[in-house]
Amino acid sequence: MTIQGGSQLVWTVRCDFCDAEECVPNGNAETFFDVIDLIKKLGWRVFRMGREWKHQCPKCREEEFAG
Repeated sequence: MTIQGGSQLVWTVRCDFCDAEECVPNGNAETFFDVIDLIKKLGWRVFRMGREWKHQCPKCREEEFAG
């Protein structure tokens, strides 16, 4: 899983397509989907591929749509 709660206050999201990672403050997130919304606001793409969640950083996302 690429989204890991190191504590209840900070989550670390890791890109599945490169080595990028970012710490995301939990804020008022109460559910997994609240955390996903926080990550998306930072420009990350979060989607399902088959049965797995995938996380794409803003840089990889730009490269995908530019190419």
